[in-house]
Amino acid sequence: MQNDGRTLLKLNDLQKQQVEVIVPFVSRVHVLDSCNEKDNASRKKRRIPLPESIALNEFAAEEAFQSIQSDQDYLEYELHDFIVYDKNDKLIELSENFGTAYFKGEIRNAVGTKKFVVDVPFRNYALGDLEIDQTEPVIWIENTFIYNKVYYKIGKPHTSYEGLFAKFKWRALLVKIILNFIEKYPDATLTDTSFGGRLNQFLADIYPDKDWINCYFRPHIIANARLILWQIHGLRNEDSDEEDGSNIDSHIFWDDPIFFKAKAVIMNEQSPLSNAWQTEDTVVTRLVYKFFKPIFGKHLKCIEQPEPNENASKICVVVVDQKRNYGQRRIPTVDECVLTRCMKDKGRQLYKDLTMGDTVINVGDCVQLLLEDNTLATARVTSIYRLLDENDQAYQEPLITVNWLYQGQETVLGSIYDVSDSFSKQELWYSHHCECESEYIYPVTVIYAKVNVSFFSSSVPDSSYYYYCKTFYDHRRATFEDLRHEHLYISSSCKVRCGCYKPSLQDRYEAFIQKKKVKDAILIPEEDDTYVLYEITSLTICKDNWQSSTMTLRKFPLHSSFFKEQASNKPNPIVKGKRWFANEAVYTEELLERNVAQTLETMFSATEVIDGAYIQFWRPDTPMPNNLAHNGAGHHFFFNKMYRASNELLEPIASNYELWARKYPPWKSKRSKKLAALDLFCGSGNFGHGLEDSGIAECRWSVDVDYHALLTYRYNHDQNKKHAYYNKSVNTLLEDSLNGKHVEDWPKPGEVGLILAGNPCQGFSRMNQFCNEDNSVRKRQFVCKSDAASPIHLGSSTWKPTSKDATYVSCV
Repeated sequence: MQNDGRTLLKLNDLQKQQVEVIVPFVSRVHVLDSCNEKDNASRKKRRIPLPESIALNEFAAEEAFQSIQSDQDYLEYELHDFIVYDKNDKLIELSENFGTAYFKGEIRNAVGTKKFVVDVPFRNYALGDLEIDQTEPVIWIENTFIYNKVYYKIGKPHTSYEGLFAKFKWRALLVKIILNFIEKYPDATLTDTSFGGRLNQFLADIYPDKDWINCYFRPHIIANARLILWQIHGLRNEDSDEEDGSNIDSHIFWDDPIFFKAKAVIMNEQSPLSNAWQTEDTVVTRLVYKFFKPIFGKHLKCIEQPEPNENASKICVVVVDQKRNYGQRRIPTVDECVLTRCMKDKGRQLYKDLTMGDTVINVGDCVQLLLEDNTLATARVTSIYRLLDENDQAYQEPLITVNWLYQGQETVLGSIYDVSDSFSKQELWYSHHCECESEYIYPVTVIYAKVNVSFFSSSVPDSSYYYYCKTFYDHRRATFEDLRHEHLYISSSCKVRCGCYKPSLQDRYEAFIQKKKVKDAILIPEEDDTYVLYEITSLTICKDNWQSSTMTLRKFPLHSSFFKEQASNKPNPIVKGKRWFANEAVYTEELLERNVAQTLETMFSATEVIDGAYIQFWRPDTPMPNNLAHNGAGHHFFFNKMYRASNELLEPIASNYELWARKYPPWKSKRSKKLAALDLFCGSGNFGHGLEDSGIAECRWSVDVDYHALLTYRYNHDQNKKHAYYNKSVNTLLEDSLNGKHVEDWPKPGEVGLILAGNPCQGFSRMNQFCNEDNSVRKRQFVCKSDAASPIHLGSSTWKPTSKDATYVSCV
């Protein structure tokens, strides 16, 4: 098909139909009028819709006939009685997000001639009259599909479109308001748009008669961030020669994170939502590379870690207890051992210590054992004993039971090869792996040497027989956790805890008395596996006979069981119909006296202590505290209603609020200083916010490639707290840190106390049919990023070691 001087147009470009048509090419000089006057008069009377091309032909012919000249390089008409719709003929609002839209309506030229057009496609529109002295902006639709630079000035819409158009007119007015505001205030920020801020004061001067000037504008600005920046940036481009335009484009107002995505789109930069992370390599340190190379080697990018600064090196101070002699303790072969008698227990004679040559070994000391295969293994002595015969006579040879201490390669980490030099030869991992109930019997002659293990420490003198242990290793589940006192000892005593230890009733009693006090809340399980909430109002401890100790409890029934337990309860009309929460309890005058030992004995035998809880008074006309807003998570409960047994009536507590709040105060975290958290892959922040609600951490830095998720995080976070947000790849930030590049507000070494790396997604899971595909492997290697970040940022440059931080255990 030849062009023969006419424009060939495919209407499928307009997304309407898949046919080819010939559209006459219209210019300001050459006009093709294909309609006679009779047809025109008939069409005007019946208002038959025209294609845009024919309508513009007729306008051009009329202007040529009337010798109307114009120096403009564009066509300009008015649009009235119009509607805007999509390719499915559904009415839509003008938006910065659509592709191609269509309008039909009445267009008018400069002399007042009207043409009714239909299915006019367009992609762009623009706002005009944005100066501060103008009342409202003008909206122009630009059509560049058939003719170059045809503009329609929007007038009054069709009645069916008035609602949608009113919404867009408000958004257009918001653009004008923001432009005028930042032009007047060069230092204005998004904070100034808060309720009652500078923006409201500014509008009171410009629009004194409008009732909307005291609105809260920030949510509207957030929702229309792209439209606002798009239109103002477009205005700046048109006036690029003017200084004001350049200043507006670089205004501090646009530095808020809500405009990051809009900036990237408008400036034609790479979008923060791009999938570049799916092909980039994960940045790791050399140590992390050694661990994960066998699994994720082809996805890792190894970068040398910078030398630690002076402050970071201060944490490597070693504390040595000067009261003890830490010489080498190799035990020579001896024919006789001296034992210190302790007590008899289950067919055994127990001993407190034994002396081998000049070396004294106590229960609780750490030793090296020479095993049958001539290898050395480190263990902690949990008992020294001799077996008793039928006449209670002890056999000659003394025996020991031990808890094994693992080396790094003996843990689950040993399944990763090429990491032998990654573990310190002086670091051990404590476990509850013992041989007490096995067939193995260890005579004291297998003891090769006595060693010094510093529990809860990270370093020891570089010498033989010196080790440190800071981590507990659960050998059954292959998990790790920080070493705690209860891993080593039974309750608060110095009784060495064995791996097969099961708490006795007395052990559980001692733990309860140690941890619980008057005014504490506790949860006691009942026979039907439900838990009942109580407050300890008094605690009577009998030191001579612990089994006689008693406690007085106040019952706080939960709403879920309250009406079931007492069917005769009559709710006060004020209470009836009110919403109840899952963690809402009822204050009662019911007091119970219970024996502590008997209460513990009736519980499940594996329970060492009664679960603790927290109960507070919450006034319902105030915002709910964070710790109560999670349906009882962490065993946090509240009450604001009272049940009086005298009249069997449930009623709200409506007076003496301060008295109730003092008696049952709001919860406060026991941590005096919260951990500064770096939240990687933060998403919308549910993981980080949950930790903040728990009171243990405060998120200071957040990173995610998803702009909208980060924006949600930003506006759910306390605006008064210092917080830095990074809409970037974690790899980019880690690589800059490792290369020593400056990143604004990025944490310095030692400044981070906690690194978060959540939340899991399907790519992290191995429970799917694609677990071995390259994409799933690439996603699972994200764990390497948190490991790479740890040595860079974790640690405290202000920590001072004390004798409590390094406890060398050589005797008990």
